[in-house]
Amino acid sequence: MFEKKSLKYKLFSYAGSKDKHLDLISNFVKNTKYEIYCEPFLGSGVIFFNLRKKFKKYILAEKDTNLFNLFNHLFFSTINEGDFTKFFHYIDSKYNVSTYEGFYSFRDYFNKNLWNSNSVEEAFSLIILANNCINSLYRFGKMGFNSSFGSRCLSRFKCLRVELTIKKIKSFKNIFLFNDFDECMQFNNCFYILDPPYHSKYVGYSWSVEDLKNLLSKLNFKNNNYLYFDIENELGNFYFNNKIQLLPLRSIAPKNRDKFSNEVLYYSIT
Repeated sequence: MFEKKSLKYKLFSYAGSKDKHLDLISNFVKNTKYEIYCEPFLGSGVIFFNLRKKFKKYILAEKDTNLFNLFNHLFFSTINEGDFTKFFHYIDSKYNVSTYEGFYSFRDYFNKNLWNSNSVEEAFSLIILANNCINSLYRFGKMGFNSSFGSRCLSRFKCLRVELTIKKIKSFKNIFLFNDFDECMQFNNCFYILDPPYHSKYVGYSWSVEDLKNLLSKLNFKNNNYLYFDIENELGNFYFNNKIQLLPLRSIAPKNRDKFSNEVLYYSIT
């Protein structure tokens, strides 16, 4: 049905995802001497899902409460193979979520009945909505999930990829999940991947220069390895001696489509 070598474990597309940098990340991961993996900004989870090295312990955090609930269920709930696909077929038969009307009807149902329920149904529904929204702009507002319809559908291939990703997740042992990145920054003898928000507004909570200062001030270069993704900035240049220039990053805001920023990978490997 598809070539396994082309497979990326993935739940949904996500603005800012590092799936295009997985090979670069893997080159650093395979050479680390540390046996604890830390990712304080889990996001869509695509880096973690696609690790090509086993660690003895995984310390993860995601401040977005919606993603936190999703990962909490995928990591720790009893979810069997095929459960997501069964749920999707049930929802799709009821709402036809790949259509304009069906997507918005299901989105309304989700916001009124499932959002903040901390249920497996909420977690599975978020995967469905995120796979059908526009431009991978996963987004919540005061009334719930508010991303627009994207003329996409959760195809058979995507369902299979979600199922394989869930299976991969279940193969990890010794996962520790926190709801605040600060909880992850206290550990030593770790391989850290830092992918904080690039912009001041990020999925329901703000991120400022002071937040970035707070994050970088906690780094212990003597006892840890770090990969830090961001737009090139003075703080990154101050704390790190090494960096790799990545592809120019285009703004996703409609008014700034012609503006580009310099995305870089700062790193400290001992």
